[in-house]
Amino acid sequence: MGMKSEADLVKLGDLITYKKGFAFKSKNYTTSGVPVIRVTNFTSDSIDISDIRYVDNNVARVNRNVELIIGDVVIATVGSWPSNPASVVGKTIRVPEIANGSLLNQNAVRIRVVEGQLNQSFLFYLLKSQQFCSYIVSSAQGSANQASITLDDIFSFKFLCWPLPTQKTIAHILSTLDDKIELNRKMNQTLESMAQAIFKSWFVDFDPVHAKAGANSEYELNKAAKDLGISREVLDLFPSEFEESELGLIPKGWEVNSIYDVAEVIYGAPFSSKYFNSYQLGKPLIRIRDLKTFNSQHWTEEVHVKGTLIKAGDLLIGMDAEFTPTIWQGVDGWLNQRVCKIEPIKGTYTAFHYFALESKMKFFEQANVGTTVIHLGKKDIDTIKLVIPDDKLLEQSKLILRPMFQQLVQNSNNNRSLQKTRDTLLPKLLSGELDVSNLNLGLTDD
Repeated sequence: MGMKSEADLVKLGDLITYKKGFAFKSKNYTTSGVPVIRVTNFTSDSIDISDIRYVDNNVARVNRNVELIIGDVVIATVGSWPSNPASVVGKTIRVPEIANGSLLNQNAVRIRVVEGQLNQSFLFYLLKSQQFCSYIVSSAQGSANQASITLDDIFSFKFLCWPLPTQKTIAHILSTLDDKIELNRKMNQTLESMAQAIFKSWFVDFDPVHAKAGANSEYELNKAAKDLGISREVLDLFPSEFEESELGLIPKGWEVNSIYDVAEVIYGAPFSSKYFNSYQLGKPLIRIRDLKTFNSQHWTEEVHVKGTLIKAGDLLIGMDAEFTPTIWQGVDGWLNQRVCKIEPIKGTYTAFHYFALESKMKFFEQANVGTTVIHLGKKDIDTIKLVIPDDKLLEQSKLILRPMFQQLVQNSNNNRSLQKTRDTLLPKLLSGELDVSNLNLGLTDD
């Protein structure tokens, strides 16, 4: 294609190579080996390996032609219509380091650039643009529940192709924003892991209580505090023995309380679907499906008499299919039915309930195994009992855990702002409305 002073209108199929995913059979799957990436593993722009399948090395060896490497762009060729963005047809992702060397399953196609003509990172952002998404939706065929696109559909997409140096500059600007978003995401994972470790040690395993019970001198108490990673003053807040309770042995002086003694359980209102809209009229509606993405898909102008406005940092629990406690990290919105909010009272706080209720919710999920769709009801919530420490220790734990969750929410707010900036810049950079051809960012000519 050579150097150009401006963009050429080109067809995608002329500048890429591709490989369709292989239809691995369920009988080929093993508990370990080489990972197989399915469309269901796609996130909004990457891959989630928490629910991964594997094949053994022999099966993998004969299917190395569908291997994925870092930076590969993958497009889902089968999925839902845009009304269900979780598995939408045409969803485009970029293979992260964690999925390097994995194999691509059916219903997706791997896209790589022709070197010297197209930049791989630029390709990713091009295929994440609204221009490509709209094109795919207009090309898709299928029923109300499932849509598909052909390779010809993908390859016929036409776009403005800038000279390679300009492509690299565009990709660098957008990647810098995405790198910051990813850094904040990883920081949030670290913050939650740290908070969970502290909560488990103090309020599940009762490590400080066991340590005090086994210490016979000031030296051993000081050593115990050091080993636990806490100050001696904090260790002194814990009792040194246990007592019987309705939940078994608990630290002496602590209480077993009903969930209603330490929290208000607020249920979502039955907003009418006839008022739902996707034009951002009114306020966002927070439904069960939004708890994973923190992105509301419907808005409503209805003001329900029992409506509860949710803010970032509130603790929510879905009441159908999965009951995982979730710290809301999206924009303010109305709480819809079949989702409840846990509002801490009497000195408790959100992070405490988030971890304390995690095991309770898993118990309810496991107890409902075998039913088509499991449901969490008020009768289940009525049975919840929590072990609550004394006021001084509760306050001390709040001083440590609550700031972690406040930072987590702040990072999520920052990411929302960064994503908005990226999504605003993307079409302007691709169209040339923002001219970056004269920017010198010191990028190499690879």
